[in-house]
Amino acid sequence: MVFRLLSNADVFNINQDELGHIARVIRNKDDETIMVKEMSDGTKILAVFNRNVNEEKIIDFKWSEIKETVAFSVYDVWRQKEAGIYPEGLTVKLSPDGVGLFKLSRVK
Repeated sequence: MVFRLLSNADVFNINQDELGHIARVIRNKDDETIMVKEMSDGTKILAVFNRNVNEEKIIDFKWSEIKETVAFSVYDVWRQKEAGIYPEGLTVKLSPDGVGLFKLSRVK
């Protein structure tokens, strides 16, 4: 499992994106941190953190928090698979101290 994470080309590409933008914090409260990074291809990277080390957490995130009103196709970077199309936002269930990492592409 560790090797798969370390050799995940999607994670490498996020880190090495040519724009060089850093992620900005969208939310940081109640054991939740949400960050978004703009990518050179027009997609966005969404990182969702459960900072509670003892409890699983369900975190809701609305696209309006990043001033978007379109639907997004969501790709789960850790699982390396499409998660579906989400018109208004995303709900993420994270284990204690867990992190979700997603690539968001506007649906046309």
